[in-house]
Amino acid sequence: MNPGPAPGAASARLPRAALAPRGPVLTRLALLKLRGVVRKQLRRLRTPTGILFAFVGVGLAASWIVSLSFGAMAAGSHGAPVPQPHLVRLLLFMFLVVNVFAHLGQRGLYLQPAELDLLLSAPVSRARILGHRLMCAFGRATAGAVLLGAAASFRVPTATGAFLGALCLTVGLTLLGQGVSLAAAQVERWVPLRLLDVAGKIGVALVAAAFVALALAPPSFDDLNLLELAQSPVLGVLTWPLEPLVATFLAATPGAALSNGLPLLGLMAVFFELLRRWSFDWREVAVTTSGRLGARIARARRLGTGASAANVSRWAARRRIPWVVGRGPLGAVFWRKSASILRRARVTLLFAGLTLALGVGGLLAVTREFEHDTGWAASLLIVFGSVYLTGGLRFDLREDLDRIEELKAWPLSSRRLFLALLVPQITVVGGFLALGCVILTVVGGGGPIPLACALAFLPVFLTGWVATDNLFFLLWPVRIVPGADGMLQDVGRTSILFLCRGVVAGGVLALSALLGWGAFRLSAGSGLGEDLRLLLATPAVLAGLGVWAAVALRLGGRALARFDPSRLES
Repeated sequence: MNPGPAPGAASARLPRAALAPRGPVLTRLALLKLRGVVRKQLRRLRTPTGILFAFVGVGLAASWIVSLSFGAMAAGSHGAPVPQPHLVRLLLFMFLVVNVFAHLGQRGLYLQPAELDLLLSAPVSRARILGHRLMCAFGRATAGAVLLGAAASFRVPTATGAFLGALCLTVGLTLLGQGVSLAAAQVERWVPLRLLDVAGKIGVALVAAAFVALALAPPSFDDLNLLELAQSPVLGVLTWPLEPLVATFLAATPGAALSNGLPLLGLMAVFFELLRRWSFDWREVAVTTSGRLGARIARARRLGTGASAANVSRWAARRRIPWVVGRGPLGAVFWRKSASILRRARVTLLFAGLTLALGVGGLLAVTREFEHDTGWAASLLIVFGSVYLTGGLRFDLREDLDRIEELKAWPLSSRRLFLALLVPQITVVGGFLALGCVILTVVGGGGPIPLACALAFLPVFLTGWVATDNLFFLLWPVRIVPGADGMLQDVGRTSILFLCRGVVAGGVLALSALLGWGAFRLSAGSGLGEDLRLLLATPAVLAGLGVWAAVALRLGGRALARFDPSRLES
């Protein structure tokens, strides 16, 4: 006698679609996440400091938007010409290329660790998960489309074309980026995509080299005719698919903008459905990609951002680092920092090389256009290069702050420990900036005396800036991680700290420049040349900067002695 089907056997034979949950469950998940984010932000506004920092963050964002809108409005009110179609195509093509290379490293689909297992184990099809992620990305891109449309509405004939073109651009870049990620994940089975990563880095280096070559070759900005470049046949073929988007932006009437933009949105809707129903099973790649990006975010929370947070390869970890300053406590601290820098030499050289290429190339173009002395250009390179390079490398206290308890237990005073932790970064950044000053002076045709004054100014100012930067960090430790909770308050807090550091550095620079100007004026009746008078006035400037650096190092040592690592915010 047949006992009949076992309990649950009928449901086991049901198709997968019958077991899928009914209703917009993924939409409900997105709404619940949005409500959670809003609740966290409101919870942070319960304290006076949270309200203050949020107000500063919102104020900075609002001022940036207002200045952008008023700048575009002023350009439109003064009769600014409508952009050339070829230049618009070139600009959009640059957006497209950057978007493609950015998504080559994020293969498959990125899912947050909190929802990775939930979505992949739920009875939901891959098409619905991918569509859910794309719709969330569209929602985030809408804010950018509104800002871009508001800025472009004063430079193009119609506001309809500006907003509709901005919407098409942001939606198209989102779809293209996700398509490139999925295609890279599928091609990775047959082609080693590390070659593409290397090709991308080489391409970035070639772009920087081309920028420097263009800055060195032409005598003025007028020789850089971008219109001729945009009208070249090769770029015409490459940018031909962007013609409907350009026509939407530059449409003369709202009707023409709608007739070009709406069909383009329809094509994007078709591409959305094709992308959503791609037969490639991306779930295994999504687990790998999500784990890799999650580890990168966790490393950024622990070590901060910058070159100091980069991974160390096995080959780089086997490098033997010499003990330059001896094997005592001071030499051990110096060795640890030097090892961290040398084992991340590739990232350090890439970032510093790009920064110097852009800075030197731009300053050379400015000096040739306005016939300024290269000595002032070298001073600007030192000031802004110090701020940017130290902020991008971060081989300072921010790197070792999680291990500061071990370092403070060494037989070394806090003042000497503070100095030892900063000297390696000062040496590396100072070497790069000195090389940039030499290139700027030699290519720009400057004299040896302004170069000598700039090289004497470099180590004193750099030491004062790095010591002040780390002093404020010890007094108020903040680490910003993109996508973390409380970003609004962190932006406000960091902006206030950067303003305080800028006020201190600007005040010291102004006072030192006043001392140097006084010494320069006092030597007016000596009959010496201008370069020799500048050389005689340099010690007065260095005296003011030296006092600043000494005070900052002394206060930094005291702050390090009193620092409690539990105050560090993740």
